[in-house]
Amino acid sequence: MSQETFGVVYSAGDGWVAVFWIFVVGFWLWSKLSGDSEGSSGYSSGGSSVGNFEIRTSQVMRGDNKDLRVISIEARGRIPVNYPTDVQFVCVAEDITDKSDGEPLISTLDDFKFPKSAIFQSRRNGGRIEPNVYFKDWVEVGVMLPDHVVAPKSGVRRLKFTCAMTPVGNLDITYAIDHANGTYDLSQVGYNELDEKRMEAIGLSLDLGVAIAYSDGNLDRSEAKVISDWLRNKLDMFDDETKPKARTQLNDALKSSFERAENGRLTVSASLAKLKASKVKNAVTGALELSSIVIAADGVIAESEMAMLRSFAKELGVNLEELQNIADKHVAGAKATTTDKSEVSDESLIGLDPKADKIAIKKALIEAFGKYNSRLQTEKDPARRVYFQDMLNAVARLRKKYA
Repeated sequence: MSQETFGVVYSAGDGWVAVFWIFVVGFWLWSKLSGDSEGSSGYSSGGSSVGNFEIRTSQVMRGDNKDLRVISIEARGRIPVNYPTDVQFVCVAEDITDKSDGEPLISTLDDFKFPKSAIFQSRRNGGRIEPNVYFKDWVEVGVMLPDHVVAPKSGVRRLKFTCAMTPVGNLDITYAIDHANGTYDLSQVGYNELDEKRMEAIGLSLDLGVAIAYSDGNLDRSEAKVISDWLRNKLDMFDDETKPKARTQLNDALKSSFERAENGRLTVSASLAKLKASKVKNAVTGALELSSIVIAADGVIAESEMAMLRSFAKELGVNLEELQNIADKHVAGAKATTTDKSEVSDESLIGLDPKADKIAIKKALIEAFGKYNSRLQTEKDPARRVYFQDMLNAVARLRKKYA
């Protein structure tokens, strides 16, 4: 990504790059900056009646589909330079919702950070500015992508923007500076609430894992152990200051899940809804991973457990292919059986929807064969090789069944 003279290239994650040229350099730019003695702006030569440098902010939608939220920072007024100077516009912001002296905003985009810092900054070259020029109209001098900024808390926040015009490469000299406040919705989980949100997501995942464990009416010791091991690994995510609180809170959550399951009062509908709405990265994946681990803990993949796992995935908005990729990582080595010890259906084993039309089934079987055959060729672990071979055998039987 690069920030150029009154232009910027945005890049936000894998899969999309949006390029915006804010305005054209040349005569149009000169008309914005020049101080004509009888200019259409009404300003006199030399800017004697021009107002001071000032900024404002507003939210606009950009991108080919108008789906990229951008906070535009615009400036107008006098540009006080005494000799030809290469200038830049440096814009920063802070959250003043809860503290009047402000709290920092963290950028998740590298090109919108202070050097060697995660603090948000928008820096844009302004080109060479001559004396006796000014912005007649509002001109964009910086931007913020609110969906890629982390505040102390998420939601509607009051932000204070500051924009300074300085010599290029020198922040110690300021030619002009102004401030503007605005209220904007920030979607990222706040850095002061991240630990709490993580704890909540882990607790909800425990509800799902315990529900799977008790699906046959009993808790196997191996199932209890893998749940405890999973929770212990999750506790390592927290720093030393937060870990004691997280350990107490999550151990209480696990105890509550077990007690409700034992008394037949554990329901997961509310937990699934909260997980689906969670802003914690990988919250849904983590929950399905725990459920998959529990399913395979006793060495048996029961039909009833797989059915419950699929129902979880459906409520969480995860399709069968994604679910199968998650489950494949954790169920290798477990034997697929139903409660009456007969073999689990091949459809359940590979995540095939038997109600799909023949074309969709054929496509799914081709994709499943390619996936498991490729993994079998490269896998060295004996247990996982057996699992992948079992999946290929199931695909072969299904091809004959749905031929």
